[in-house]
Amino acid sequence: MRNGIADVAGIPRPVIRAFSTRRTEIEAHLAIHGETSAKAAQVAAYATRHAKNDALDTPTLLEEWRTRAESLGFDTDALHAVLGRTTVRDVAAPAGSDTEALYRRLAGPDGLTARRSTFTRQRVIEQMCDAHPSGAPIEQILERVDDFLASRHVVALSDSGEVLHRGNGSVIPAGAESGRWTTPEMIRVEQALVGSALDRIGVGAGIATPDHVTMAIDPRPTLSPEQVAMIERICHSGNGVDVVVGVAGSGKTYALSAADEAWSRSGYHVIGASLAARTAARLEDGTGIPSVTIDRLLGQLDREHSLGPSAVLVIDEAAMVGTRKLQRGLDHAAQANAKVVLVGDPCHLPEIDAGGAFAGLAQRLEPATLTDNRRQREGWERDALADLRGGDTDRAFDDYSSRGRVHEVDSWTLAREQLVDDWWNARQSGQRPAMSAAHLRDVDDLNRRARNRLRDAGLLPSDTLQLSSRSFAVGDEVLALSNDYRVGVVNGTLATIHEIDVDRQHLRLVTDTDQFVDVPFAYADEGHLTHAYAMTIHKAQGATVDRALVLADDSLTREHGYTALSRATDRTDLYLAGDDPRIEDRHADEAATEPATAVRRALRRSGAQHLAIDQIELDGLLASLPPPDHSRGKDFGFVVLPEPSHERGRAEVELDL
Repeated sequence: MRNGIADVAGIPRPVIRAFSTRRTEIEAHLAIHGETSAKAAQVAAYATRHAKNDALDTPTLLEEWRTRAESLGFDTDALHAVLGRTTVRDVAAPAGSDTEALYRRLAGPDGLTARRSTFTRQRVIEQMCDAHPSGAPIEQILERVDDFLASRHVVALSDSGEVLHRGNGSVIPAGAESGRWTTPEMIRVEQALVGSALDRIGVGAGIATPDHVTMAIDPRPTLSPEQVAMIERICHSGNGVDVVVGVAGSGKTYALSAADEAWSRSGYHVIGASLAARTAARLEDGTGIPSVTIDRLLGQLDREHSLGPSAVLVIDEAAMVGTRKLQRGLDHAAQANAKVVLVGDPCHLPEIDAGGAFAGLAQRLEPATLTDNRRQREGWERDALADLRGGDTDRAFDDYSSRGRVHEVDSWTLAREQLVDDWWNARQSGQRPAMSAAHLRDVDDLNRRARNRLRDAGLLPSDTLQLSSRSFAVGDEVLALSNDYRVGVVNGTLATIHEIDVDRQHLRLVTDTDQFVDVPFAYADEGHLTHAYAMTIHKAQGATVDRALVLADDSLTREHGYTALSRATDRTDLYLAGDDPRIEDRHADEAATEPATAVRRALRRSGAQHLAIDQIELDGLLASLPPPDHSRGKDFGFVVLPEPSHERGRAEVELDL
């Protein structure tokens, strides 16, 4: 069982995947928003719901299901083989050491703080129910939830409207739900990360010689003054950790290429890393810095400890990297006296894992900033994006609307048709257009419509190859969804199908970097290859196109809106609809009457994460703690506490406040 969903043992994974389209859509929606709570799952289920097809009766459905299962090799005999094997389980709750093990698991890195640094009581109820797969009385579940929340395994946060922010003394909202908790493990990870960065200020790491910095800057006359200041800052500061905060289109990659040259001339070995393989490849292409994914880098460092004092580690899109992974990277760098440069924008898409680290470090350290958007050609659009990024979302929306960039139609069918019409016209005029949407079902529909246009125009052959649930033809533009280093593709690779070799069972692709790769049919048949005419907002991050066309609905957050609207140099348009076929009559009152109103309201929401240590109610916590002991290390405002006791009560952990 995972997240409250159980599979029937004995049914092959391909069969489960083929019959789990709703589950796939819901999980994709949750991943996009970085949510895992039961409430978020309900919202995701509502947001991804399709209209009912009343024309399908039970016999028709049964025959369709039987045919689909048999095509996957799962016939009636195979089904009978996995039935009738139910065993009765003891539904009693764990006791004694089992209870302690359960509490440790819930409070561990893969438990309640795996995706968020804090959690609510509702999330604990959900996880406690998962721990009782055979069921238990609700009174017993709630009793154990309250027992866990009163135990040494959790740290209570503020349930008031405001909490102190450690970085500059300002306050940040605690969230809409009252009552939040975190874990001692999460606190220790965050404190280790912040403490390491603060303790390494001015340690002499990664200092490039002034002459080499000048030699790197002078041949690049298009560098702006703030780009030059950024290069000089990260090359001369000597800090073990430097943070670069750059808005979309500010030229972070171009400036990093100059910094790489300065470091390399000064005898340093520069390494790049990013959360996604495609982003790492883009960093390497744009700067020349050899780059890999964060996971591959951390795995290598765990095995070899290969960093040294001559190393500079540049982590791109660092605002999307979870706190635990960043902490591991900073720990390796500190042990080797290597320099780390974190580059990103906390206003872009948030972390999938428990996060807030990049924003927290940016508020504690003095970051280099790039605020000049050099991507959008129109001044009004750069101003509108600045407003959106800064939180003035209504003004930004008004700017787009008043210039005819927001298109409201009567139905989502018409919205998709108009979007694809505009995409086709832009493509015919020689532009590089890109369509994006928040939901996989919308992306698939836009891709289908785009392929129909291409096929009707004679640009795609009628003969196609069916792999998984998609059709592919020579000339199709495709997107890889999974890393396969043996084949030569990574998650996010864009390519065009050059040849379909049925005899050898592979697709010959030409990537957008003009490399030929042979992808086995099996890769696509497992669902790892899709069409690339439209993509999710997550997949579109980091791309630069001539024109962006965005299907917008009430699932957008400020960060998703900012990411989607900042991709194009020439023009960006939003497409909205007034109806929603997912909404049944009994849910009609839940739907916004005006699509623009719904999108405005959605853009006001922020999905940004914050460190748990920035959400602790200081007054109540400090009053219950012994006096601070600053005998260890520099005094950065740490409260050093003894090791956790085994008695019940508030967790005694070392906090950075």
